[in-house]
Amino acid sequence: MRKRTVLIACDMWFGSTAYGIAKGFRDRGWDVNEVNPLRFMPDYKTKFLKVVKRLIWPFAVAEYNQKIVNTVQMQPPDLFLTVKGSYIQVETLEIIDSIGVLTANYYPDAWFSHKGVDEKTFNYYSHFFTTKSFQIDYLESLLGEDNVSFLPHGYVAEVHKPDDSSSLALISRDNCDLLYIGTYDKQKEQWFAAIKKQFPTLSFKIYGEGWMQKAKTSVLKDTIVGQGVYGSAYASVIQSAKINLAIHMGAADKSDWQDLVSTRTFEIPACKGFMLHIDNKEVRSLFEPEKEIGVFSDIESLSEQIEHYLTNEQHRLECVENAFQRCVPAYSYDKRAESIINWYLSKEK
Repeated sequence: MRKRTVLIACDMWFGSTAYGIAKGFRDRGWDVNEVNPLRFMPDYKTKFLKVVKRLIWPFAVAEYNQKIVNTVQMQPPDLFLTVKGSYIQVETLEIIDSIGVLTANYYPDAWFSHKGVDEKTFNYYSHFFTTKSFQIDYLESLLGEDNVSFLPHGYVAEVHKPDDSSSLALISRDNCDLLYIGTYDKQKEQWFAAIKKQFPTLSFKIYGEGWMQKAKTSVLKDTIVGQGVYGSAYASVIQSAKINLAIHMGAADKSDWQDLVSTRTFEIPACKGFMLHIDNKEVRSLFEPEKEIGVFSDIESLSEQIEHYLTNEQHRLECVENAFQRCVPAYSYDKRAESIINWYLSKEK
């Protein structure tokens, strides 16, 4: 049988969604070629380089798209896939379509107003996979029912896993009571400040971008670590905590959409961390509260859950093991890649 090829164009770093999807394709016998926009559009941080970035940006975007086109024209893949599709232009997708290559966008974010995302491109993909169930109605009205699928987030099996020495005994040797890993958001700051005030003696650590610059609540000063944590280090930090908080971004644009689940919903259990997740129907469809995870809906219930799981270690450790068994391997990006491949095969017939 001829070996199939997928060209994946998007950010590709160790532990990213795209990394996990690419691994899933490779593990299923596909050749995977990559065009990484970070080669053309680096994420500069210093003031001087940010000025340079603004000057070169249109040229970098053009070169990124030209690289995609050149790669497709030189050796047409069976499938062109992007995660999010940032800075991919309509003209690029039209050329790919004219060559007869199927295209798919696996969209991982809660809204479409991100820089570089152009909704005008959505109609030019053969299929649009969204990780957000609340986007389905809108996308179906825009693209048609047959062109949209709900395909949840996942975890990267190579990255989000327990340490080799992991066991229930290891998980009980924690170095903090509460842990949060994620980008700053005002709503999250309010949640965390309330918890810190209620449990001032608990060891609480917050990792993630933007916290040092944006958090104003003084009670969180000693809680903020001030940096992100990624890859294998991310998995180790999750295991180091007794409770991992899963709180997501609030509404950020006029859509008023908010995450129900996110990557951490899958990564925390896959790493054998205990997860205390904001309650909703979607997370309940994935994990069973009180048996696999804890859930909360407001500050009062969050406080009650924290107190319960910190004082009932055996219950917490049983949940860790049960959630791990539910999540691994069923919720891996290997399985998400398999779903995309099955869609492709259905179109190939």
